[in-house]
Amino acid sequence: MSKVIAEIIFNVKKGELTSANKELKSTQENLAHANKESKSFGSSIGKTTLGLGALGLAAQGLSILKDVFVTPIKEAIALNAQYEQLNNSIASLISINHENATTTGKMLNAQEKWQIALKQSKQVVDDLKISGLELGYSVSDMSDMFKGFYSTAGSSMSLEQAKNAMKAIAAAANVSGVSVDSLKVTLDSLGSGIANTATDFGRFVSAMGLSTEEMSKAKQEGKLYELIMEKLGPLSESAAFSANSYAVSMAKLNSTFDDIKQSAIAPFFDSMKQSLASLTQFLSTHKDTIVSVFQGILDIISTLVSAVFEAGMMVKRYYCSSH
Repeated sequence: MSKVIAEIIFNVKKGELTSANKELKSTQENLAHANKESKSFGSSIGKTTLGLGALGLAAQGLSILKDVFVTPIKEAIALNAQYEQLNNSIASLISINHENATTTGKMLNAQEKWQIALKQSKQVVDDLKISGLELGYSVSDMSDMFKGFYSTAGSSMSLEQAKNAMKAIAAAANVSGVSVDSLKVTLDSLGSGIANTATDFGRFVSAMGLSTEEMSKAKQEGKLYELIMEKLGPLSESAAFSANSYAVSMAKLNSTFDDIKQSAIAPFFDSMKQSLASLTQFLSTHKDTIVSVFQGILDIISTLVSAVFEAGMMVKRYYCSSH
C-alpha cells in the first residue's frame, strides 16, 4: 500500500486566510487517518491470504491422506471380494467333479458337498497365488486360467493333478512369452486334449509335443496329466531363469503388493460383510420411515424455495412501483 503524506504550512499574517489554513490542516489529518486505515486493510488482506493458503495446504494434505490410506483400503476390499468370488467359482467346478460319497461310502447331500468343495477351493486359490507370485501372475489371472483348464480337465484328472498341471502350464507360458489373454482362451481346449493352434500358446504347446493327436490318445488311455507333465514340466526350471527379466520382475512386484493389501484386510472382511448385511436389513425394515423422512426434507426444501421466490417477486414489484 502507498503511504500518502501531505504537509502544508501557511506563513501569512492576513486574517482572511485563517479559515483556509484550518481546512487544510483538517485535510492533512484526514489523509493521515486514511493512510492508517490503508495499512490496516493491507494487514487484513495479508491475513486472509495466509488463511486461504492454510486451507489449500489442508486440502492438499487430505488428498495425500486419501492416496495413502483410503485408496489402498478400497483396493484391498475389492481384492478380497474378487478372492471370494474366485473361491466360489472354483468351488462350483470342484463340486461338479466331486463324488457324491466319501471314501467311507457315506452319501453327501448338496450342502455337505458344497462345504467340502469350498474348503478345497480355498486351498487351490492359495496354491495358485503362491505359483503366481513365483511366476509374476496375479491370483486373478492364475485362478481364471485354472478355471478354464479344470472345467474340461476335471473329467480326466484329479484336483491335485490339475493344480500341478496348471503350474507347469503357467511356467511354460512364462518361458514362451505369450500373453495372459492368449493363455486363457487356450486352456479350456487344452484340458479337453485339443491343441488350439489358432492361438500363440496353442502353437507353442503343439510344437512342444502336445499335439491334438498325442493328447487325444493320452486322454483315452487316462494319461493326459502324465503327458502334460512330461512335455511341459521341464520348462519350470527355465521359468526360474526368465523370472529375472524386467517384465516378470515388475509383474511379481505388483502381485506382491496385491497380496499384501488383500492379506491386510482379510481378517476384517467377514465383519464388513456382516455389517453390510445388517445395514441392508435395517434399511429394508425401516424403508417406510426413511422414505417419509426424505419426503419431509423435500417438502421443507420446496417450501423454502417457494418462499424465497415469492420474496424475490415482492422486491421486484416494489422496485418497479417506486421507479
